[in-house]
Amino acid sequence: MISGTARRNSWLKRSRAIATAVAATAVASTLAACGARGSGSAPDWQRVSFRASDGVRLEGRLYGGWREIAVIFSHMGRSGDSQADWYDTAATLGRAGYGALTYNRRGVCPGSADGCSQGSDDLAESWRDVVSAY
Repeated sequence: MISGTARRNSWLKRSRAIATAVAATAVASTLAACGARGSGSAPDWQRVSFRASDGVRLEGRLYGGWREIAVIFSHMGRSGDSQADWYDTAATLGRAGYGALTYNRRGVCPGSADGCSQGSDDLAESWRDVVSAY
């Protein structure tokens, strides 16, 4: 049996992850509305990998390095979507002095330099990915 405190902590973690994803969407929408795009130069990013709470290994890119203020970009669940959807926006934030993390959600493997995340493509479990990215 899970204690009330454990349930509350789990709920708080999921809530923070959702709030972060909502904030990332708002920032991305604002940048897009302002016409912000990547400069076309080589982006300043490094490949990262991390594990979701259930052990699934996820692949991503960190723009701007480890910063106190960062945005996590999680792509949608439509077929063909990947972290590449956020590269221009993440690079713009990285150049502006923020950390920006893109990653491929569980089970997404676009190939090439975009990295392959392990696990099954299961949207119902992808909240674990966002919480772990945080």
